[in-house]
Amino acid sequence: MRLIAVKLSTVEHDIMTKEGWQWLLHHIHDESVTIYRSTKTYDHDRKEELYGMILKGAQISQGDRFKSIAEFLS
Repeated sequence: MRLIAVKLSTVEHDIMTKEGWQWLLHHIHDESVTIYRSTKTYDHDRKEELYGMILKGAQISQGDRFKSIAEFLS
C-alpha cells in the first residue's frame, strides 16, 4: 500500500472539494501544510485494513489526486 497523507493545521479548507484542492495546489509549500508519505504491506485483508483506516478518519479519494501529489513530490 502506498500512502500520501495531507495534514492542514487549519480547518479553513476542505481539500476534498474543488476549491480546497486548488488552494492546496497553490499553497503546498505553506507552513500550514504537512505531507506524509509511506509504504507498507498489508498485514491482513486489504479491505479490512482500508476500512480500519476510514474508521480512524482517513478519506479515500480517486487516484487522480494521489497521482497529482505523487508527481509533484517526485
